[in-house]
Amino acid sequence: MFAIGFTHKILTRQLADYSSSAFDSDLGVVGTRGRYRAGVQLQNVLGAKLGREGGADTLPRGVRLGGAIAVMEPLLASFDILTRAGETDYRFGMEYSLLKDFAFRSGWDGVGPTFGTSWQYRSLGVDYAITPHSVLGISHQMTLRMNWGKSANSKLIARNSWRDDLYNGIASRLAEGRDRKKRIAEYLMEAQESLDAGQYQRALAYGNMALHLDPRNTRARTIADKAILNNAGQKMVVDSRPSEVLAMSSGTAQSIPAAELKALPAYRTSRQNAFAVIIGVEHYRDIVMADYAARDAISAKEYFQSALGIPAENIVLRLDSRAGLGDFKAYLEVWLKEKVKSDSEVFVYYAGHGTPEPETGRGYLVPYDAAPETIRQLGYPLSQLYESLGKLPVKRALVVLDACFSGLGGPRTVIAQGTRPVIPTVEDPILAAGKITVFAASSGTQISGTYGKKQMGLFTYFLLRGLQGDADLNNDKLVTLSELYNYVRPHVIVEARSNQLEQEPRLLPSTDVEETWKEEPLAVLK
Repeated sequence: MFAIGFTHKILTRQLADYSSSAFDSDLGVVGTRGRYRAGVQLQNVLGAKLGREGGADTLPRGVRLGGAIAVMEPLLASFDILTRAGETDYRFGMEYSLLKDFAFRSGWDGVGPTFGTSWQYRSLGVDYAITPHSVLGISHQMTLRMNWGKSANSKLIARNSWRDDLYNGIASRLAEGRDRKKRIAEYLMEAQESLDAGQYQRALAYGNMALHLDPRNTRARTIADKAILNNAGQKMVVDSRPSEVLAMSSGTAQSIPAAELKALPAYRTSRQNAFAVIIGVEHYRDIVMADYAARDAISAKEYFQSALGIPAENIVLRLDSRAGLGDFKAYLEVWLKEKVKSDSEVFVYYAGHGTPEPETGRGYLVPYDAAPETIRQLGYPLSQLYESLGKLPVKRALVVLDACFSGLGGPRTVIAQGTRPVIPTVEDPILAAGKITVFAASSGTQISGTYGKKQMGLFTYFLLRGLQGDADLNNDKLVTLSELYNYVRPHVIVEARSNQLEQEPRLLPSTDVEETWKEEPLAVLK
């Protein structure tokens, strides 16, 4: 343990009828380990001068090295070497403490023997010493001490506690990192073995588990993509129907004219305590339109009410000019807060432009009255959305985003003129430990496309197709979130690639609600 300190001195001297004063400082550092202590002190670092008749005397600069050892509980021994003005003095001393409040001292200061005593009461202390002086003879010195702040013991305890917390935190993070790497390696091994054996669903599951721990793991991403495409190919052979939208041939995805969205089937889903905010901004005040976004939002409302079983009075739909920044705040923050209860579920759907903040990559939703140039003032940050939802006293929340935040161009992203695209940050730490799951149309660096043949967003089209029952791969009349994701993702990937685009939907589930989403279906078909 080390301590650094300084002493500011005011010196006054009076010789005969002449007096003078000066200011100077001493600097020092002390290290303590067990019962040993060592330190160094620089004396009179300013080299101040004391005036006298006919001239002035400069305070000599000096270096003092010292050490001490606690011989036993009440007895302390010390030794100093002082170099000053070309001379070196050797000093030693002993201190004996009595009842912790009183101490007696004796020693040798290089000129002769010294004696002294000290008294301490809480933060107040008094020192008295008798020392020889080469010119003045016997000198008496008295010092009054006052300590501010916490006691030395309190500071020592606090420092030790901080050190222990730091070391324990580092050790914990290292252990967590090792455990994470081990689990990722195990998942990758299982995924590769399953892929080689043709067990594509199992390979996809383990690949996604590895990506959940390390979203940038390229090997896990490659395995998951291969599993998706091979699994999709198998599905087409086994379950080929006229309404299917893709076929796999020799590993190549080929687009086939798809049927329109079928009429809404009958559902028996009921969510009486659920609430939804649906926003679609197609026609903006100052920037280019986001193709089909309003139609997507209107369709989403129909499915949220029918497939998800949310009462009509619990759904808010805001389109175009009625979806300004004020509307975002009024319904995503105030309205939801007033409506929800502890057993409520919240659903948020957004279709429209997204944009990254050029300096930070922070992702923004773009309200009707916003533009890339005014995004800080009039945009709605994704982090603000996640934060406000995370504060709601609800069971869980699902956010569906048919927008992209790359700024690379395309139907659902914009960026300020003269600004280079950046890698956006659309994920937020609150997702990992909160109640929020995000189902996004694409990863942060991709474009979210539209499905021109259907005049809808590509992601939203297959999302609604999945809720119609196409995602019910095991035919149990239940559409779970994981089934919906496993249906939407390959269809969007393949259809986008047929147009020379890369678009991969992402599911970012919170660990707190991931299991409950798996257990409870989104939609229940009759």
